[in-house]
Amino acid sequence: MKPTGVISKTWHYVEPFTLLGSTLSLGSLYMIQFLHSLWTWLDAHSGAFALIVTLATSLFLALKYLNQRSVEIKDRRFEVYHTLIQRLVEPAPGTVMKLDRQVAVVYELRNFPEYYDVTLRILRGLREAWKSVHGIERLLSEIDLTLAYVEARTK
Repeated sequence: MKPTGVISKTWHYVEPFTLLGSTLSLGSLYMIQFLHSLWTWLDAHSGAFALIVTLATSLFLALKYLNQRSVEIKDRRFEVYHTLIQRLVEPAPGTVMKLDRQVAVVYELRNFPEYYDVTLRILRGLREAWKSVHGIERLLSEIDLTLAYVEARTK
C-alpha cells in the first residue's frame, strides 16, 4: 500500500498539499518552498534588492545610450569623410575648384584612421591623374605628405 503523504527535504512525513482540490507533486512543493524562501529573502533584503534593480537598470540604459551614440558618431564620420572626398574632387555647385580648400581636405583625411586603406588608394590615384596638371604643386606636395603620414601609421 502506497502512503498518501510525501517526504519533505527534512525527511519528515507530511500530508499531501492540495490546492483547489488537486494534489501537488513533490516538484511543486519544492517550487513552493523555493518561492517562499525567495519571498522571505526579498522581504528581508528589500532595500538591497531595490538598489540592485536600480543599478542594473541604470547600467543597461547607459550601455544602450553609449551604443547608440557610437553608431551616431560612426555615421557622422562616414558623412564627413565622404563630404571631404567630394570637396577634393568636385567644385562646390556654381563655383570653381579652390586649391587651398583641396590642400586642407587632403590634410584633414589624416583624421580618419578607419578609412586609411581607401584614403591611400584614392590619393595615389589622384596623384597619378593630376601629376601633369600645372599649378597644383602645393596640392601634390600635400598629397605626398599625407600619403607618407598614413603609410607610416598603417604599417
